[in-house]
Amino acid sequence: MLQELATPFKGGVPAQAVNVVDVTAASTTDNDLDFVRKLSSKQFTIAARSVELAMPLPDGHLFLASLFDYQSRC
Repeated sequence: MLQELATPFKGGVPAQAVNVVDVTAASTTDNDLDFVRKLSSKQFTIAARSVELAMPLPDGHLFLASLFDYQSRC
């Protein structure tokens, strides 16, 4: 499923741009995603729900939207 979302892409969190280089299953919760962001030469994970996608939207963004919609109904 994660291969549906094309990386890398740009997004943002409040007051900061985010360069997403990968998508992984969240290590802290079931059925959630983390984005792997690159900052300088280091990589960090950030909860996918906390990132606002930037235009142009990445390929596979509808998969992400449908996943979050499904999770909100559970």
